[in-house]
Amino acid sequence: MEEIEDCRKKKSTYAIAELLTACLAMFLFKAESRNGLNNLREDLRFEKNLSASL
Repeated sequence: MEEIEDCRKKKSTYAIAELLTACLAMFLFKAESRNGLNNLREDLRFEKNLSASL
C-alpha cells in the first residue's frame, strides 16, 4: 500500500496506507463508520474473526 501515490493537496495526520487499511477493514467487517469499527473491536467474536483473517 505504500506504493500508492498520495495525491491529497494537504498532508493528513494519517498515512494513505492507514486510511486504506481502515477502509478495507470497514468493508470486510461491514462497519458503517470508523467509530462503528472501533465499537466492533470490543466484541469477542470480532477479535476471533480478526485473528483468523490474519
